[in-house]
Amino acid sequence: MRNSSGVSRLLIVSGSRADYGLLETLHREAMVRTDCLSELVRLAPSQPYRFLSRDLVGSAARENFARGESRVLEFVSDAIETSSQLIGSFHPDVVVVLGDRIEILAPCIAATVWRIPVAHFCGGDVGAGTIDNLIRSAVSKLAHLHFVTHEEAARRVTELGEDPSRIFNVGSLAVDGWQRRMVLNREQVLSELGFTSLDRFCLVTCHPCALDEKPDSEVISVLREMIREITENGRKVVLTLPNLEVRSREFESGLKLIAEDDPHRAVVVTNELGHTRYLAYLEYADFILGNSSSGLYEAPLARKPTINIGFRQRGRSHGDSVIHCSWDVLEIREALRALEDCDFAFTYPYGVGGTASRALDLMIRKTPEVDLEKKPK
Repeated sequence: MRNSSGVSRLLIVSGSRADYGLLETLHREAMVRTDCLSELVRLAPSQPYRFLSRDLVGSAARENFARGESRVLEFVSDAIETSSQLIGSFHPDVVVVLGDRIEILAPCIAATVWRIPVAHFCGGDVGAGTIDNLIRSAVSKLAHLHFVTHEEAARRVTELGEDPSRIFNVGSLAVDGWQRRMVLNREQVLSELGFTSLDRFCLVTCHPCALDEKPDSEVISVLREMIREITENGRKVVLTLPNLEVRSREFESGLKLIAEDDPHRAVVVTNELGHTRYLAYLEYADFILGNSSSGLYEAPLARKPTINIGFRQRGRSHGDSVIHCSWDVLEIREALRALEDCDFAFTYPYGVGGTASRALDLMIRKTPEVDLEKKPK
C-alpha cells in the first residue's frame, strides 16, 4: 500500500467543525513524523485554518446545506465528486475520517470506488434523536481500520461484523487535543466576549435534534427561560451556533433572538469559532449546558461539569461530571442546583492521551495488510 518512497500517504478528511479540531490533532502528530505524509482537508466551508489545505466547498453550498433534506443530499453528492478528485490527485494510501456526520460518507464512498482503505475514528459510539447512528454504522462498514474510544465501542463495531484484529481501542483524540491546546489568557478571552475580569459565564452548546421529545421551537423556548434565570442569578452566557444541519438555520435564528433579549449578558459566537477558542471558552466557563458531545468528551478534561439535555447524547459513555435531564424546565432547574451542590471527581472513560501517536503507528503498520474485499471468515 505504500508508495515507492516507503512513506505512507494519509488523506485526512473533515466533514465539519464537529470533527475538525480532533482530526487536526492527528494531522499535527503526522506532520512531525518521517514515516508518513499527511494532508488535512475540510469538506464544509470554513474560515482559514492553519493546516487547511483547500477550501473545497464555497459559500453557495453552505447556504444550500442549511435549507433542508434535498440540499443536504446535494451537498453530499458534490462532496463525493470533490473527494474523488482529491483522491485522484493526492493518491493516498489510506483515507481517514472521524465520527458520524453525514458529510463523511462522501470520502468513504469515493475511497471505496478508488479501492483505497478507510480508517475510521469513533466508530461504535452511540447517540439518539438524529440519523447519526445510521451514518456511523454505515461508515464503519465502509472502513477497514477502526480506532475506537473505549471497549464498549469496540464490542459494538465487532457486532457489526468487522474483523476484531482491525479494531483498536486507542482512546479519544480529544485528550491529545486538550493536552496540546494553545492556552489563551483569561483576560483576553473575557475581553473578546465583551465581559469584564469579574464576570462568570456558562457555555451553551446546542444543536437541532429531529427526534427529541420536544420540537425545536419548544427547545428554544426552554433555553430562553433557563438562560434568563442563569443571567438573573449573576452569570453571563455564551451561546455557540449549531453545525450545518437540516434545520440549523431556524435553530440558529432562535439562539440569536435569545441573545438579543439581553445583549449585555448573553453573547452569540460564530459557528466557525475554531477549536482553540472553543476550548478556551470551555476552560474559563463555569459549566456547559446543551446537547453537544463536547460536554462528554472535552468538558471533563477542563474539569467543568455538564448539563446534558435531551436525547442527542443518550447512550454515550460519560464520566460522573455529566448530569442528564430532559427538556423540562423543572428538571433543568434541578440540574442547575445540583451543580452547586456536587463535588465531581471528573472521571473520564476515553483514555489518558497518546491517541494520535498510537493510531498513526497502527495505521502505518496495518494498512498494507488490509483486505479491501473484507472476505467473510
